[in-house]
Amino acid sequence: MSYTFPKPPEVLPCASSAPPQLPAQFHAVALLTPFDDSQLVVADILYDWSVQAMRITTYGLESGYADLLYTPSGYYILDSDNGGPPSHYFGPITTDEQVPEPTWLAKAKVTCNGIQDVLNVSTEWWCGLTENKNGLAPISPVQKCQFKSANWFWLRTDNKYPWRMMFINTTNDYKLPFIGCFSFVHFPAFEAVASTNLPDIVQGCAASSQKIDPKTAAKLAIREPQDSYNLLNLSSQFAGTAADRPHLLDKIQELIPGLVPPDNNPLPSWPSTLFMTALTTPTFEPHDFPNQPYPTQIYYDWPKKRQLTRFFMPDDSIEDAILTGSKSYLVIRQSDGSHKCSPPLPVGLPYPDWTTRDGGRCKGVITNNPQLSPNKTTGIYVLNSQPPRVFWIWYTTNNEAIMFAEVPQSCNVELILTDYFEYMADPPAFDPTLFDIPQDCLEPSPPPSKGG
Repeated sequence: MSYTFPKPPEVLPCASSAPPQLPAQFHAVALLTPFDDSQLVVADILYDWSVQAMRITTYGLESGYADLLYTPSGYYILDSDNGGPPSHYFGPITTDEQVPEPTWLAKAKVTCNGIQDVLNVSTEWWCGLTENKNGLAPISPVQKCQFKSANWFWLRTDNKYPWRMMFINTTNDYKLPFIGCFSFVHFPAFEAVASTNLPDIVQGCAASSQKIDPKTAAKLAIREPQDSYNLLNLSSQFAGTAADRPHLLDKIQELIPGLVPPDNNPLPSWPSTLFMTALTTPTFEPHDFPNQPYPTQIYYDWPKKRQLTRFFMPDDSIEDAILTGSKSYLVIRQSDGSHKCSPPLPVGLPYPDWTTRDGGRCKGVITNNPQLSPNKTTGIYVLNSQPPRVFWIWYTTNNEAIMFAEVPQSCNVELILTDYFEYMADPPAFDPTLFDIPQDCLEPSPPPSKGG
């Protein structure tokens, strides 16, 4: 009798169609993942809508520090010691970034498309559509951007506060201060507060801020994500503690316990056979049904040079991606037993050491953090994709997959994010028929050559 492999997680219906309002005052801590391979950033965030202000104190996990205050008149650089009381203020500097209203999710017309866990936390999956501005990947036959792309906002079901965000474009479409310039934002802490000290800081900026000369202000203007990333080093000329790395690393540990910089950490790898379940999140939708995560099974058999990635679609169809050593065959299976084929892609199954082959580098490690890595050690790695895109992956030190993403998303690439659930290394033998490719989905043989 063949082994029955676990079913993938189900996507549950949302309880509400209206996005919640965020607190008028809140404090949050965020782990920010860039659109490139630069570095992870920790952000200590204080928000107060009564003065339309947002303070974001940022700590580069590998280098840099910047303390920033965003207001309707622009943003200020604060000279502070690890986010403490500012001693000097510099600005304002003109920016398109805007402190969001508590109702900004509703005004962005996001829709709730399902409920399921992310990092063991029950979340509502809210989707917001924007035009994709990242261009095309060299994948045939799509030659133009036909669909809007999905940005995703995961809100905890227990308190309706943000847990994770994913942004598609590098252009900060929602104009969120600083964090909108990153591909992923994880919130290990988010809480409403009764009051903040931002009214006093805003008043201090208005009363005694030092103006910045036009040449320096031009360097601090935000035109693309890299400009925000550079603030962690450019602003050091205004902040006397920016070079004190041990001091800053202590603060990072306080904000996200267990998070440390990389230190020649080994890369994860796959065993020769592997089974996983996952939710795969679409970022554009060429179907009649709305965007929602696809329950997914992955069967990987390196000795037989086969991989099956099976997506269970919202319309009860199944989409199979069957990977051989050199190609990916796409088969859409309907509930009535019929199927149709999509053109094969020139992409084979990954090597077991695919992270090494793709030039992987560890960018941070989280150990026993109760929110982001409970009772385990998780490495966060960046790998090369087709420039300017990169892969960001989360794996435990036991090689268990947690998350896979490719950013920034090309407008003709539908699936760029996978959250993993079950992970079985060296599982029972797979049914070989799982990897069968229907004959009509195989490429036709070339016509015989004519003799001369």
